[in-house]
Amino acid sequence: MVWVTILIVVFALFSTASAEPQEVHALYLPGKFLCSQVVVADVKSHVESGAANAVVIDLRDNGTFFNHCMSEVTGWLKDHNVYLIGRIVVGQDSIIADARRDMAVHVADQQIALERVLQSIDRMVERTPEVKKAALLKTKLEALDRWYGDGRKKPLWFSGALERHRYWLDPASPDLARLTSGVAEWASTLGFAEINLDYIRFPTDGDMQNMRYPFWNGEQSKYEVIGRFASSVVEDIKRRVPGMKVSADIFGIVCVNGAESSTGQRVKDFTVFDYLACMGYASHFRCGDFGFSDPNQKPYEVTKTVALGLARHLAGVTKKPFIRPWIEGFTIPSIYQCSTWRPPSAKERFRQQIRALAEHGIKSWMIWNTADEPKPLYEKIFR
Repeated sequence: MVWVTILIVVFALFSTASAEPQEVHALYLPGKFLCSQVVVADVKSHVESGAANAVVIDLRDNGTFFNHCMSEVTGWLKDHNVYLIGRIVVGQDSIIADARRDMAVHVADQQIALERVLQSIDRMVERTPEVKKAALLKTKLEALDRWYGDGRKKPLWFSGALERHRYWLDPASPDLARLTSGVAEWASTLGFAEINLDYIRFPTDGDMQNMRYPFWNGEQSKYEVIGRFASSVVEDIKRRVPGMKVSADIFGIVCVNGAESSTGQRVKDFTVFDYLACMGYASHFRCGDFGFSDPNQKPYEVTKTVALGLARHLAGVTKKPFIRPWIEGFTIPSIYQCSTWRPPSAKERFRQQIRALAEHGIKSWMIWNTADEPKPLYEKIFR
């Protein structure tokens, strides 16, 4: 292992990270688009115009390490003094879950799981127009075969649609912090100055009555498990890469209420991080939250409520993390179908969010936007 350490040190000497700006204005660059000229050119144009001085790039998302084109993109960004933030998806990681099944969440009863999946497929086929049934059934059966196989290898528990294969890692696994900090150490050789951790939580959707954790037995609360992971991963990253900043994404409702029992996220356990990034997207709040029938139509008010909520919960903390939220760079209707209303202008929505933050002394932010296919992600905001 000595030679590995030496290599990392040598790489680091030639991969000096850009200094952190006083105000971080970051764009999210999905790892799957690192080789897309259209997406990368869009990000570069807003760096050159001065609209952004930082970029968040996926290092590992769903088990995929984004090596291809990474050095080319990060090299250009470093040459332009861009602050690099590497994003790691922690809990929902299908490839590692399949490779390290000892760390993964499993179904408790595979026969029940199989029956429920088959029933779900039947219901979907019944609701599907005749001309699309054959294609849907083919997709579902291929996913079923990949997931269940011949039944000899106990299937993993999943969330969302079966064909997405969203498998989860047990947050109580003692190896989870070590694996995460190893990615951070690799990122430091590429010039990343900060690691952003997402999905530090328990799963909350799926067949919640038929799941089994290999390590968590329920004796400790979810808060204790997530809190212990947070402390361990920050300590391990800073031991491996002294001086590296670590930020964590946290649900907007947690920032408002201070905790959310189903996820295990609690503000007081996340104070070990250097930065907290509330995901206070107005489109992602339930109908009636904050007194609004459709919170999606109130981006200024929602952003303000979330930011002030987090500030309130951090008020008594001696060494408190800085607040640097995620803001919406997309325009979609409410995910809870509170109404069919859709924001007419990405630029105006962006302005309302940053105005709400600036009025309360928060001048750093990160813009989240992605797409299924490569396209300019930020031109509608900054044009």
